[in-house]
Amino acid sequence: MSQFQVISFHPLRRNTLAGFATVRFSSGLILHDRAVHVHPGAKGGWVGLPATPIIDTKSGQAQRDPRGKIVYAAIAEWSERQIGDRFSEIVVGIIRERWPEAFDAGGEP
Repeated sequence: MSQFQVISFHPLRRNTLAGFATVRFSSGLILHDRAVHVHPGAKGGWVGLPATPIIDTKSGQAQRDPRGKIVYAAIAEWSERQIGDRFSEIVVGIIRERWPEAFDAGGEP
């Protein structure tokens, strides 16, 4: 087995979101339902790592930014940006090959 495998992908188109992928690493770690994003007109994309909403201790509600979107705190991150970029590049490439219906005929989201 390579360093990781994309074991499932579920398309869901919304803005830059293309869908959700489950990735299994050779170590045995499985990341379920990771958001896969692509920009229209771009070949690349990115895969979101696990994050959790920041909860306000007084209200018990999720904190929101000035635009009203929930604020998240990372619970995993790559030690170097280049590693994360390469991971995303490979995952998006695998999805384009195995699930071409997730994109239009030109590979666009």
